[in-house]
Amino acid sequence: STPISPVLFPLAGMIQLHIVLGIGFALFTTSHVLAHACDYTRFALADQEDLVNLLGTDAVPSTTSGRLKFLFSLWASITGIVMVVIMIIAYAFIPKRRKYFMPFWSTHHLLLVMLILMCVHGAQSVLQHYRTIYWIAIPLSLYIIPRFYREIKCWNQLKVIKAEVYHSTSKRGN
Repeated sequence: STPISPVLFPLAGMIQLHIVLGIGFALFTTSHVLAHACDYTRFALADQEDLVNLLGTDAVPSTTSGRLKFLFSLWASITGIVMVVIMIIAYAFIPKRRKYFMPFWSTHHLLLVMLILMCVHGAQSVLQHYRTIYWIAIPLSLYIIPRFYREIKCWNQLKVIKAEVYHSTSKRGN
């Protein structure tokens, strides 16, 4: 817990909100990927003259396979694919979180990498001005600032007063 989390966003106690946000993220990601699949198909099958008029350059390959290679070599495609893979890995551990909590917890933190990738996802946009950072910076900051605060609190020395070792794998400390 941090000083601002109980006041602004008590997400630790609101598991239902957490689930709704996760489902929303998955649905928006799916629709985003499907929209890009349609765009990539239209781009690959478009007339060369239309692409030259649209982009203002004739650097786009003239073959369908060349255009797809061009699209998948863009920074947005690479980061997009990595983000989807991260989401698949992280979401795969959600049903197993009670039995395998540490893998769930570790893969859940991959979503932080995904948010960082999302900040630069549209930086090499072919058609539009880069705007992703404007709407992802605040949610990313709301995650990073309390997380950073908790890490700083952990730097304080922990003093063990008494520890007992039992014959089982359990340990008890006071």
